[in-house]
Amino acid sequence: MRKNCRKQEKGLFACNTKEKICIFMVGAGLSLLMAVTFFQKIWGIIFTFPVMMLYIKYAEEKMIRKKKHQLEIQFKDAILSMASSLQAGYSLGHAFEDALEISREVYGSQSMIVSLFEKVVWGQKLNIPMNQLLEELAERSQLEEVGNFTEVIKVTRRYGGNLPDMIQKLAGVIEDRLTVKAEILSVTTSVRYEAYVMDVIPVAIIWYMNVTGPSFLAILYSGFAGRLFMAMCMFVYFAAVIWQFHMMENMID
Repeated sequence: MRKNCRKQEKGLFACNTKEKICIFMVGAGLSLLMAVTFFQKIWGIIFTFPVMMLYIKYAEEKMIRKKKHQLEIQFKDAILSMASSLQAGYSLGHAFEDALEISREVYGSQSMIVSLFEKVVWGQKLNIPMNQLLEELAERSQLEEVGNFTEVIKVTRRYGGNLPDMIQKLAGVIEDRLTVKAEILSVTTSVRYEAYVMDVIPVAIIWYMNVTGPSFLAILYSGFAGRLFMAMCMFVYFAAVIWQFHMMENMID
């Protein structure tokens, strides 16, 4: 059972074939651009190959973070729907069914929240214990909020309590967290765009000089010393870009 859950976890946020192809093409393009910029030779891609690999890793991780953010929003809306159903006197199982239908209408049948809630609803029809379904839901989602949600339900079912109010409070906490994250993104937007511009400027300057005065930089593209110097410049440039992206991601997270 746990092995199956781990496979489902990977599949929930994993990039699809189209996304993987797009990421690979962009990474290959960047690698080729750096090869031409710093070596003026196609064979320079041998040295810029790590660029493609690093970009693919970064882009896939960013895609996973984006999908997790989307799931947080979808989950918040779904549990608010569940709270409304519970307040109307429906059972927990019926509340999951209502939330599933609403989520399907709002986000589509291929959305992540629908995929998660479908397993809970089908599990109930197969008479699988609710606690087991909740544990699997938390495990597949990989979200702290879903884990808290399942714990709230299990504790409330065991010891009693006002479950609709507790779910609404949890939804409020998620909403506050999403709001803070959105504010951070808004405040840092100008800084991030400035950083992207700074990344482009060194490459743009090299291309400008090669186009307007190719003889000026010719010595750097011929001979061992010149190519070694350009290789060192490239690695310093890569290190600066990687450090910059690392800092920006930590700022947002």
